[in-house]
Parts: sequence; structure tokens; C-alpha cells
Amino acid sequence: MRKYDKQTLAKQKAYAPLFGTALKDEASHLLDEYLKTFAAAPEADFLLKRYFFDRYHYKQQYLQKNKLFIPRADFLWTLTYAVGEDLDRTIFLHKRSSDSTEQEIETVTLTTGGTFTNDRDGYRILYTRYFADGHGEAYSLKNTIGAVALAKKLLMDFRDDRQTHFPY
Repeated sequence: MRKYDKQTLAKQKAYAPLFGTALKDEASHLLDEYLKTFAAAPEADFLLKRYFFDRYHYKQQYLQKNKLFIPRADFLWTLTYAVGEDLDRTIFLHKRSSDSTEQEIETVTLTTGGTFTNDRDGYRILYTRYFADGHGEAYSLKNTIGAVALAKKLLMDFRDDRQTHFPY
């Protein structure tokens, strides 16, 4: 029998796929956590609440799928939030360092199914890391335990990133 160390087992667990209700629960929970975090962000009063987080966000369809650029002290963030016709919701968060010498880019795409989608196609958690210059190891995780952990890490990076000294 082959013995594995803890690091190898943890790495293999990160690639364990999520299916059905586990995927649905994780995607819904993550999307709600992202929305709460963005609504509580320092820029929320000026930028986010005006466009997405009011009581009647469905009236502002003209802003759907537009990217909101959120510059912070350490990272440059791009947020896209869209609500589809069948009420499926998608958040796309893009993180890039504000230092021009660092080329690492991380993205998370969270999709929750709408009214008429089945569980398999309607829910998605996608984490991608790549480098703008093409050097370095790029990888992507879709609907796995690792994708959930990295999506939570990216959200914590957003929370911990300091606001710039120059308000909008």
C-alpha cells in the first residue's frame, strides 16, 4: 500500500469535484458572500450601490455586463455583475497587482442558476490564475473544492486591500 504525505493528499482533495446540491450550495453561498462584501466596500456608496445594490437593481439593466473598475492601494480590481433573463446571476472578479512589474492575474467567475436551468449547467465556480506576459504556471479550477477555497481567498484579498488615498 502506498503512503502519501499530507501535502499530496491536500492537493488531491483540492481537485475533488463538486456535483449537484453541493455545487449549488457552494455557488449560491459564495455569490451571496461576494455581494455582501461588495455592498460593504468603501467604494460602495459612490460606485457599487448606485449601480447594483439598490432595492430595485432589476431596473438598471442598462448597466448589466458593464465592468466596474475599482482601483485600490495594492491591487486593481474589475467587477462585472449580471442578472440574466431567467434570473441567473454571474459575478466576474478580476485581480491584478498595481505594481507594473508583477504580472500575475487572478479571476473568479461565479454563476448561480436561474429559474429554468438544471443543476448541472446552471451553477459554476471557476478560478483562473495566469500571467500577463505568458511566463509562469497558469491553471484553472472549475467546480472543485480548490476553486471554492481560492475564490474565498480572492474575496479576502479584496477585503484586506487598502483603499487608495485619492477618493473618486
